[in-house]
Amino acid sequence: MARDTYEKQTWENLPSETTPVNAERLTHIEDGIKTAMDNRALKEIYDDYSISVGRKAGTAIRSYSSAVGIDVAATGDASHAEGYATIASNHYAHAEGKETVASGICSHAEGEKTKASLKSHAEGVETEADNYSHAEGRKTTANNYSHAEGYQTTATGYYSHAEGSGTKASGASSHVHGKFNIEDTSSKYAEIVGGGYSDTSRMNIYTLDWQGNAKYAGDVENGNGVSINNLKSEVDNLKDIAKGGVAAKTFDTKNALETWLAVEGNPETLSVGQNIYIRETDTPDYWWDGTELQILETEKVSLEGYVTETQLDTKLSEYAKNTDVPSLTNNLLATVPGQSALDAVQGKVLSDQINQLNSDLLKMPQNIIRKVNAREFTFEMDAGNYLVVVLSNASGRIGFTAYICGSQYESDIASTYSGIVKIFDNSITESNVSATKDGNAITIINEAKNGSFITVTKL
Repeated sequence: MARDTYEKQTWENLPSETTPVNAERLTHIEDGIKTAMDNRALKEIYDDYSISVGRKAGTAIRSYSSAVGIDVAATGDASHAEGYATIASNHYAHAEGKETVASGICSHAEGEKTKASLKSHAEGVETEADNYSHAEGRKTTANNYSHAEGYQTTATGYYSHAEGSGTKASGASSHVHGKFNIEDTSSKYAEIVGGGYSDTSRMNIYTLDWQGNAKYAGDVENGNGVSINNLKSEVDNLKDIAKGGVAAKTFDTKNALETWLAVEGNPETLSVGQNIYIRETDTPDYWWDGTELQILETEKVSLEGYVTETQLDTKLSEYAKNTDVPSLTNNLLATVPGQSALDAVQGKVLSDQINQLNSDLLKMPQNIIRKVNAREFTFEMDAGNYLVVVLSNASGRIGFTAYICGSQYESDIASTYSGIVKIFDNSITESNVSATKDGNAITIINEAKNGSFITVTKL
């Protein structure tokens, strides 16, 4: 700050009249003394761009700071402390109220006995905020970009929020409200409502996890008065009814049923909807409604004329004893039909003979007609020893591969039965193979093999 200067004056004794003593000169001297004293006081207050009024003894004030109140200290650059025994100990910090401490850079503590650390804000009574957090209320604590409010709440999970009384938000990004919840140390829940009674008696009355699953300690009711617990009760009743149809009870007579019901404790074993059957055909069946019997509105099935399992076994046993079983003889030697059963040995002989007959047929000479049935077509071969492989597809096209006396050719014939035979054997040329169409059949003739042919007929 620029200071006004004073030019010293040299006094001379009489008879010199250069420095006369008069009222004007004495007033000028008084004004100079006052100005000097005022400047000294202002220097103590402003002290290099700072303000200090009531600063705590033994503390220094930093540049561009202000300490105003009783026993206050502003020891950080550009800091501010006001009130009673407040401390702003870091750069750009602000402490106000009573016994508050703003110790973090850019922090703000206000109220009574609050503490604000790194770029945080604490307000209220005995609150603490650190690491970009905000604590308000009474005895609340906030850390890691979190917010705590209310009474004795704690928000320590990153980006969490605790409110209410005695709540703890430890899970990242979680929201906890209510009172005295069970602490979530594994970050399982997105939201918790506490319903405990003290720090040693904690409970949750509602939780919502990060998969969207909600859990309530009590009931949930919609606007129409329908609750989950009531729905569960109805479902349980339906289960009881279903179980009753399966685990029905049976009595010989109505009197037997009434005698059983008269025994203490027996009615309690019945389920709502449970069926009770009476064997007497002239007595109705019943079902249990929870308090008394109700007639089962079904027609009783008469079992008259039916036999029991035991009776059936007896009849079958008697039939087996009285029925003649034919002896096992060689069927090739039997002369009377229906008198001999086929034994395993004779069955094997017949099977071998059939296999041998098939083998002999394959070795027979030419001019044998062979018919092959497929799903969509019938193929006939004549005048040659042929092996034909036939293919078809969904578009209606057919094709085949034929082996004619050792020669091979393929055909791809459209559903209109027009096409040309492709020859793969040089001994068979297109000139001696032709195709004709008659109705739904197409015939391919091999002139080189004495007019042998293949006929393809559409079914």
